[in-house]
Amino acid sequence: MDSIVLGAEVDGNLGGVDIDNDEDAEFNSYSAFDSDWNAHLRARIGFAADRALFYAAGGLAIADLTVDDTDDGFGKDTNTHFGWTIGGGVEFAVTDDLLIRAEYLYDDYGSEKYEIEGPDPAADYEARTSLTASIIRAGIAYKFPVP
Repeated sequence: MDSIVLGAEVDGNLGGVDIDNDEDAEFNSYSAFDSDWNAHLRARIGFAADRALFYAAGGLAIADLTVDDTDDGFGKDTNTHFGWTIGGGVEFAVTDDLLIRAEYLYDDYGSEKYEIEGPDPAADYEARTSLTASIIRAGIAYKFPVP
């Protein structure tokens, strides 16, 4: 559509975000958090100017989170969070086949309930945890010629 570009994008990311408990913290002296992956399903709209594409994107965000009560005898629980993402960036065609990209995403994965087992059934409890992330990333893409 002239200089307007519409599209969809799916991505998955592996990596670890580990937040250990801090015994000196006022708000969290007993919990640790771990996320090993996240993914996005986004719609993109952009404006093409010569070899550059400036775009905004938004859609579904998904991530795992493990909440671990580090007190003796307590357990942990893992859930998948579903939420939303919004962001934008720029993509530049270095050549006809080689693209580079830089973008920012804000993800709000919502909140989920976690059931933590204690050293005895009377100590079991439920916790609710919210998860958000700000992501800055860069990428390189190569377009393979179609025969």
